[in-house]
This record gives sequence, C-alpha cells and structure tokens, in this order.
Amino acid sequence: MANAKTACIASGVAENPLEFTLIRRSGDISERHQEFLNRLAAKDNLGKGLAEIGKREVTATDLAVLTFITGREYAIVILKDNRRVLVDVGSYKGGSLPPNTRILIMHSHPDDYGSGMAKFISEPDVDALVFLNQRYSYMVTVDGTIYRFTQNTIPNTVGEVVRELSYSGWINPQS
Repeated sequence: MANAKTACIASGVAENPLEFTLIRRSGDISERHQEFLNRLAAKDNLGKGLAEIGKREVTATDLAVLTFITGREYAIVILKDNRRVLVDVGSYKGGSLPPNTRILIMHSHPDDYGSGMAKFISEPDVDALVFLNQRYSYMVTVDGTIYRFTQNTIPNTVGEVVRELSYSGWINPQS
C-alpha cells in the first residue's frame, strides 16, 4: 500500500509463528484467545459454544492455540444463513456441529501426547463432508500442521499436509 509520501513493503505472513510458538511453550493464553473463549461462553442468540466471527478473524493458528489451551476441538463453519461461526465442540473427542451448518471450513484435533493419532482424519470427519455434500475441508493439530481431507480420504489416515510450522516460520510442504 503505497501512499504519496512513502512506499510500503510487507512480508505477506498473515500469522506470527513466534507468537504461536511462545503460547505453546508457556501455556499462557493471550488476550485475543481469551476474548474468543469469552465470546464462546456468552449466552447470546447463537447459544453457548458458538460465536459469530468475521471472515479471516479466526485463523488456523487460533484454532490450534484454543485447542492447545483447553484440550477441546474447535471448528469454523458457515451456517445456512451464511454467518461464519466459531464452534467449541465441547470435547477432546469431537462432537456435533450446529444443525444448520452448511460448510465446515476447518476444525482442530487436540494433542495426542506422542501417539501420532492427532494427525489422522477420523471417520466422523469424512462423514461430516459426506453429510454436508462438501468436497474438502481442513484440520489443524496443536503443533500447527494443517491437513486437507476429502470425502475420499480413508478414515484413520493422514490427509494432505498443506502447511506446517518450522523453526523459520510457516511453510508449505508442496513449495
């Protein structure tokens, strides 16, 4: 965004990998993530566990942090009335999406404590796409790895890695 007085440059990095790493190391919750939890706890017109959000307001990193802090799964969905909603699924085991869900944009899987199970796409994950008649969605683990999965993903296998966190920041493994 250049203006009449100066030129500007930008990294193009939408999310700060250092902030994510520090939160994971310390276990402390940021004001931003506490505000999301407060909105999810509010008893508004959507109900507890649901918070209306703006486009790009909640990122994959935010889902990973919320899941890391609470141990529960979270999702970003679009409802049939086109509202974008952050969902606290309520358990580390997953659970139900709102009945008026039209699109599952992304959801999170909790820490697996070294078992490797968090990266697996579950049968309910694939079934959700079939139920919603949706071609694909994304899942993020608490280590920041994002997986793409489809209706054809074999349950209990790993989806396609889309992005992962390394020491140098976020990377796209296909690059």
